[in-house]
Amino acid sequence: MAVAMLAAGCSFLTPSQPIPQQPKPPLVGGDRDAHGCIGSAGYSWCEIKQKCLRPWEEKCTSTPPVATSTIINYLISPEDTNKYCNGADMDSAGYQKTITVEKSSTTPETNLTVAQLAKKTAILATSGMCQNVLHQLGDFTVASSTVEIPPIDGWAGISITMCYCQPQVEVNLLRLPGITKVIWK
Repeated sequence: MAVAMLAAGCSFLTPSQPIPQQPKPPLVGGDRDAHGCIGSAGYSWCEIKQKCLRPWEEKCTSTPPVATSTIINYLISPEDTNKYCNGADMDSAGYQKTITVEKSSTTPETNLTVAQLAKKTAILATSGMCQNVLHQLGDFTVASSTVEIPPIDGWAGISITMCYCQPQVEVNLLRLPGITKVIWK
C-alpha cells in the first residue's frame, strides 16, 4: 500500500515522454560578431583601427602622427669641385653630371613652407663658398612652380663658385615636388 500511495503522489516519466527543457540564459561573451567582437561586453568593430574596442574607453578615429622633424633628401657629387671649376676649366655642365649621390638630413623644424624647404635643401646640397653665401642670403621665394634666389653680391672668384654652386642648387631644387624652374636674381 505504501508503494501505491507513493506511486499515486508522484508522477513518473517514462522513456517515451520527453524531458521538459528550461530555456538556457545566453553565455556572457557568447555573442561574437563577424569580427570576433563581444557585443555584450561593449565591444564593437572599429574599421579605422582594425580592432574591437569599447567606444567609451577608446575613440574609433585615426590620429595622424605628430611630426617632430623633417627629413630632407638631396644629391651631392663625390667629385672635387676644383676638377671642374678652377678658373682654367669651367665645366659646370660636366660637374652637374656628377651630382648623383643621395644623402638625407633631418631638421627639427616641421611644416616648412616650400620656400623654406628650398633654402634648407640648397644649403644642405652645397659646399664651400657656395654654402657660405647661401647661408647669408635672404629668404628664397616661390611663385607658382618657380624658386627665386635673392641676388648674390659679386666678389673676386664668384665665377668659380657659381660654376659649381649653380648645378648643386638647381639639381636639388628641381627635385622638390612642384618645382620646375630656378631663377637667380
